[in-house]
Amino acid sequence: MDFIRKNPFIFLLLSLAAGIGFGSLPVPAMVTCFFFAFSFLLFVAYWLIRRFFPFFNASFVFLTAVFLFLSAVGIFRISEADRQARGTFTGKQALFEALVLDDVVEKPKTYMCQLQLRHSWLSDSVSSMEEGRAIVYIAKDSLSASLQSGDIILFSAFFPPYKPDLNPEYFDYPAYLLRQGIASTAYIPDHKWKRVGHEERFSLKHYAVQCRDHLLEVYRKYGIEGENFAVLSALTLGDRSELEPHTKQAFSVSGAMHILAVSGLHVGIVYAVFYYLFFFLGKARGMALLKSLVIVLLLWVYAFITGLSPSVLRATLMFSLVAMANCFSRKSSIYNTVSISAFFLLLVQPHLLFNVGFQLSYSAVLSIVLLQAPIYRWIYFKYRILRWLWGLMSVSIAAQVGTFVWCMFYFHQFSTYFLLTNLIVVPAASVIIYTAVLLFLVSPFTLLGKGVGILLNMELDVLNAVVHSIESLPFAQAQVFISLTQMLALFAALALLLVYFFTKRHHFSWLAASFLCLAFVFSLSLLRKYQSSQTDRLLVYSAGKVPVIQLSSGLHSRVLTTDSILANRYVAAYSLKHRFSSLSYECINDSSFYGFLFDNKRCVLLNNEILYRKQYKQALVIDRLFIGNIGRTRPDDIFQFFRPKNIVLLPALSNWKRSELKKLSLQYSIPCFDMKEQGIYAMEVSHVN
Repeated sequence: MDFIRKNPFIFLLLSLAAGIGFGSLPVPAMVTCFFFAFSFLLFVAYWLIRRFFPFFNASFVFLTAVFLFLSAVGIFRISEADRQARGTFTGKQALFEALVLDDVVEKPKTYMCQLQLRHSWLSDSVSSMEEGRAIVYIAKDSLSASLQSGDIILFSAFFPPYKPDLNPEYFDYPAYLLRQGIASTAYIPDHKWKRVGHEERFSLKHYAVQCRDHLLEVYRKYGIEGENFAVLSALTLGDRSELEPHTKQAFSVSGAMHILAVSGLHVGIVYAVFYYLFFFLGKARGMALLKSLVIVLLLWVYAFITGLSPSVLRATLMFSLVAMANCFSRKSSIYNTVSISAFFLLLVQPHLLFNVGFQLSYSAVLSIVLLQAPIYRWIYFKYRILRWLWGLMSVSIAAQVGTFVWCMFYFHQFSTYFLLTNLIVVPAASVIIYTAVLLFLVSPFTLLGKGVGILLNMELDVLNAVVHSIESLPFAQAQVFISLTQMLALFAALALLLVYFFTKRHHFSWLAASFLCLAFVFSLSLLRKYQSSQTDRLLVYSAGKVPVIQLSSGLHSRVLTTDSILANRYVAAYSLKHRFSSLSYECINDSSFYGFLFDNKRCVLLNNEILYRKQYKQALVIDRLFIGNIGRTRPDDIFQFFRPKNIVLLPALSNWKRSELKKLSLQYSIPCFDMKEQGIYAMEVSHVN
């Protein structure tokens, strides 16, 4: 109770987060009303107890009332955010009027822009107000290249309503967009839209992007190009658009990816730069206040320039609170400071609770605050340089303890050499940021700018060489899969272990409970592998225009597809989950159909127009027919050659042929599974008696 009294925002944050988490489930509106009403009654009860029974400790009543009230606020905020994000899309082709919100982003074949929808017309006589934001991809031409923030466009498009991605263990992109406030996406051909006006609107983000582009031009002006430019842009200004896949892979495998996402590390370095730059303001009360205000203002300018990501918002708000507390000579509790920033961020944007970056960022900060000092005290070095190196390592270890469970759950990987990497890249990143700030300061002076540019290029060469070298080391990355249950068990084991070490009396029961949680995690992995070894599976992924069928017999698996690179993105996590000992890809021949056996049943994948206008005397009886993109082949042509007992319609099939095949399957009394409506198609055959 004393800890909550000293750090009240921890309790407030947990209450709000509990409401947001509960509200993300299908919760009736009456539940929110009940929470509000009951919290009000408890507040009244608390007031009456304090007034008429002052000797009675009513803290529990008050805390319960606060918890219920903030939980109700959380449920209400996430429900409203979901409603606004989902919009009012009908799922039909319509005419839309929309406002371009942000600067247009150039893609290889299109221009991507975010829109705020305003009106829609299903026909000449039916008009409606349209809510929600959407992302559209407009075909490239000279007209789309001139689009900018504030333009009003009229276009014809089809916006599919929100539908979660049901592919097992695959990244749910629609859900990710929804948590960013984006309801749907659409493609607009070059002849299906036109600009009808422009609305002048003040956008801090627009001006921030312009400012960032100006700073990026400074880098180009002084000879920073290629991979060095891409890494420097991400490291200092949060612009990751220039990063090549191989560069991302190298930083990810080596455990240095966090330095390319502007976060607390970067904001802390920038804070230190500004703190020492304004040393001349002195320590007098008035000058100290001016210094703190200037630093806070510049920190928020930096946050705007880097795109206002959740990690930057958290760090900037936290350092702002620390700066103001230092100004008034008050020692701020770091737990309370972090909780304040998280509380207000979640109050404004409740979807951030489910943001991976948000979770990683706060876990890393709290872990560093809690564990860095105890870890640092494990070893004492006589020499200052060794103490400094051990300090860096202790920060890396503490941050890794707080984030490794999230990394395994979301990314299914663990960087083996993270200590070695961070021992080098964190100091290097600090030096590079300092040098970049120096480049901006001397950029008006060409000769000095060229000298600093050469120095900056050398520093980036060293950083990239180190990262690529660590990536090439053997066993640089461990691939691992944990389920949601295992993730919760690992966090429980970690919490119990910390309780054991941090309590004055090291009760063995805490340690035993922690090991029991770990044993539970390993038991689930072994059980999953055993079940996989005793099961045959057939799984058809929803992969757009590409057929992806995974056939597994025990711990051996093969994938039938026309594009093995794309197919690997879908099957990788699922295969890791079941720990298949072998995984192979079989490329389907476009000039024929593909036959295979599953559970002693004859199956055929048809993904071309080989049956177009072909005549056959007798249809071939098969057990399952998987129909993908059949080109010009007519539904009647298929039934001329095949007489299946079951039909599975893949997502690549056109809507017209999908409808016709459904009618024919009904006519022939053949069960038909439509993946567009029913999700993925999966079958399992267990050999356990």
